[in-house]
Amino acid sequence: MRRTTLVLLLAAGCASGRQRPHEARREGKTADESWAWALSLVPELSKLTPRPDTADFSKLNMHEGRLTLFAPELTLGMARKQPPPCLPLPVILEDGSLVTRVSLDGREASPDLADDYAILRFGVDFNDHDARSAGDDMGYASPGSDPLLSEVGRGVIRYDGAPASYAVLCGPHEETRACSDGTTRVCRSCTPFLTQVPDPATRPTAPWASAKRATPARPIRWPRTSRR
Repeated sequence: MRRTTLVLLLAAGCASGRQRPHEARREGKTADESWAWALSLVPELSKLTPRPDTADFSKLNMHEGRLTLFAPELTLGMARKQPPPCLPLPVILEDGSLVTRVSLDGREASPDLADDYAILRFGVDFNDHDARSAGDDMGYASPGSDPLLSEVGRGVIRYDGAPASYAVLCGPHEETRACSDGTTRVCRSCTPFLTQVPDPATRPTAPWASAKRATPARPIRWPRTSRR
């Protein structure tokens, strides 16, 4: 999954007060029509998946807003000891995200833990930045972007999406042509192409900051239930 923040920069040729042809074609179009127009210019856009605004967990077989997940390799940024493989993670649906708490010693998980826990939020992205210890709220900042939700299916929730921004730029071309009056004219055209815009959050950081970045388990699984 790619987060697609697109900036269409297709201007080419001489500066003029007149409306450019590509601007005229975009006027009065809906978002879907504008996207179709952009795809006609840059077919590579079809390979990108827009980042969702909300997480759709309707495929999950939740009971009264609760579900138990199992993460084979869960690592947390603020845990004193990492939880063992496949620690049961009872979650509740809260504000569009699946939420639970994992004790900082890694021994148990429950949405009802009262203290010494890290908060896990599974929504559009995976977030474990907040914790509570000895009655105090704590947190850590990630030097990179949190992994994005890429799949919700039968038996698996997957977070391996990477946010990215793209821009459509113009590859200018010039051609000099002779006119009938003996003069010449320079014709300019544009070949649009797609390029990824560097994410400032992915710039190299100090080793101590990078060490705080936790890698969430991917995928997170829960047992299938048979129907009789």
